[in-house]
Amino acid sequence: MRIRRRLKQGVIMAKTNNKPETAETAAPSFEDIKAELDAVQAELAAARNDVEMLTTALEKAEDDKKALSAELAELKVQHTQRAADALADSRDVMLVSTGADGKEFWRGGLLFDGGWREVKRAEVGEAVWKAICAEPMLRHCPLPSDGGSGRVDYRRNPQPLQNRRARPAACYGQRRSAAGRG
Repeated sequence: MRIRRRLKQGVIMAKTNNKPETAETAAPSFEDIKAELDAVQAELAAARNDVEMLTTALEKAEDDKKALSAELAELKVQHTQRAADALADSRDVMLVSTGADGKEFWRGGLLFDGGWREVKRAEVGEAVWKAICAEPMLRHCPLPSDGGSGRVDYRRNPQPLQNRRARPAACYGQRRSAAGRG
């Protein structure tokens, strides 16, 4: 209550310390600055050494990656060639298509478009037959060469079905009626 009365009267004044303020922070000595600079330079040298080691390791890893990529490409070519040779040796008649995209291109004097086309080994020759079998853009459906039922048993055929609807009925072991039922 007394404070309120005095505030109203303007009697209370702020108390101040009339002593001059002094800065008591001491400036670092030259030796302290030199020691700190040496420590930072040592850290920088260690970091540069780490960067050099990591750069060397990265270059070695990139060289290993290039070598492995070349080896992988070679293995892919070998695998594709073995698969094409096995396919070429397995049948004398094959249904071939470019797939649903319908792209057209020529191989061995034959036009391949989106539709299925019967290719006979005896008609096209051995070199063209192997080129068609090795072409990655073509989808192959081997047919029996003995003029049999036209059915292919995919349990024994190593080539998996990728798109059953896009293949002719003879390619997956059943005949389809005109209504589309098996």
